[in-house]
Amino acid sequence: MTKRRRRARARLRAWRLRKAVTAARSRTSERLVRTREGTAAAADRGWTAALARFEALKLSENTILLSFAVAIGLVGALGVIAFYRLIDLAYTVFYRWTGEFVGTAALAVYRPLITAAGFTVAWALVRGLRGREGGENVAAVQLAIARRQGEVPLRPSAVRIAAAAVTLGSGGSAGSEGPVAVLGATVGSTLGRLFRFDPQRVKVMVGAGAAAGISASFNAPLAGAFFALEDILGSFSVGSFSPVVVSSVVAAVVSRAALGNHPAFPIPIAYGFTLRREVFLFYPLLGIVSGLVSVLFVRTFFAVEAQAKRVRGPAWLLPVLGGTVVGLLVWSTGGILVGYGHLAVRLQVFGRMAWTALALLAFAKIVATALTMGTGGTGGVFTPSLYIGAATGGAFGVGLAQLFPALHLHPEAYALVGMGAVVGAADVDQRGQREQPDDAEHVGEHPRLVRAGQVRGAARMHPRHGAEQDDAGEHGAPNDCDGTRVQRAKRRLGHAAFGGCGAFVRLRGAAARQSTRSHTRRRMRR
Repeated sequence: MTKRRRRARARLRAWRLRKAVTAARSRTSERLVRTREGTAAAADRGWTAALARFEALKLSENTILLSFAVAIGLVGALGVIAFYRLIDLAYTVFYRWTGEFVGTAALAVYRPLITAAGFTVAWALVRGLRGREGGENVAAVQLAIARRQGEVPLRPSAVRIAAAAVTLGSGGSAGSEGPVAVLGATVGSTLGRLFRFDPQRVKVMVGAGAAAGISASFNAPLAGAFFALEDILGSFSVGSFSPVVVSSVVAAVVSRAALGNHPAFPIPIAYGFTLRREVFLFYPLLGIVSGLVSVLFVRTFFAVEAQAKRVRGPAWLLPVLGGTVVGLLVWSTGGILVGYGHLAVRLQVFGRMAWTALALLAFAKIVATALTMGTGGTGGVFTPSLYIGAATGGAFGVGLAQLFPALHLHPEAYALVGMGAVVGAADVDQRGQREQPDDAEHVGEHPRLVRAGQVRGAARMHPRHGAEQDDAGEHGAPNDCDGTRVQRAKRRLGHAAFGGCGAFVRLRGAAARQSTRSHTRRRMRR
């Protein structure tokens, strides 16, 4: 009996001790919550007072936008530099450290497994968001401008940017232009919402941030500014033009100081055309071929995504399979299919290889990009499109040089034109690509206008994409374009920003005309 009482008393003391500890923890947590709430309230009051003093300065709209444009350009450029450093870090972790363990000679054998591991990490990062929207690609930024008052959420964007760095660093076939545009737009949106600006001002700051990201990434202030004005804001209004240009220029200056002043795609020789038959025969034919290649690219892109949704098994199986196949493709090409970080397309390479090898490279790049984006990787499609175009144009030029050796053709020139042709046909950046990332100063004199109509005509053969290939802004004012950009952004989310705003305006105008005709016929019958 005595032992039972002792045990009961021990259990009672233990229960009281646990109860006291639980109560102490509860009181401590309540104090922490009250402290945090008090600190947050005090910080909010202080920030509100600071904003009130800022408003009391009575600064003009132009002064505010230009001042913040400088800050956005600076922060956006620093963010792009950090993004590239993160890519280098991922490459170091996945390849250099692995090479130290397995040896440089055996590293190529392990490349498929390394790429699969990188895709799995990127997939896990995005999966951790648990369906939170925002920061997927440029289309998500357009949707934020059209429907969300310029709100680009910080955390989802940051996670997806990190996933893109892992994808690129592990050898995925993707571009960096989408993540850097989202990064800059996130900076502009965060600053605008932090200072509690009105939605219209926040939208301008989002456009300035996107311009800063593209400018710092490609060392192209003009291309970044016009990309933001046309694709992000959808307007060349006076109020948005100056802040976007200032932000783009500041970002270019900062990136040049840190990364060096060199074009994103170096072109050592000013290639041109020497014969009229090139302008009136060869380049139009290249436009048709590039349009057909872009159709193949778009169809493969959507087909891989559709097939990926049908794969049965655990969720992590898809990025593993996709990364393994992409790694095998890269290994089979000797590593020239992708690089790490921002891939520089060397035109000399695309002018010296056999045309069959270049054609296979173009097809392999299409498959690798579709698998990367459809099985768990994150990134852009602008740089892969340039690669596909360079390989297509190079194959076409090398074939012509072999057929007509007496003409002394330059295959590199056809590779250069093919870059713009495929990008224009795929409508990744229909007008920004004609400026080219190096502001067209290193491009040379090429008949782009001759091949533009040929490219669009061939690209219209795609049933889902062809209706979206016409130039924007033919039928509508900026308000019409903004309204249809909502539909475009929704359709392009997750599809690497294929589509065009102006085509939706055309479709809506055609529907309105058809409705008017039907109404007229009914009245005449009556």
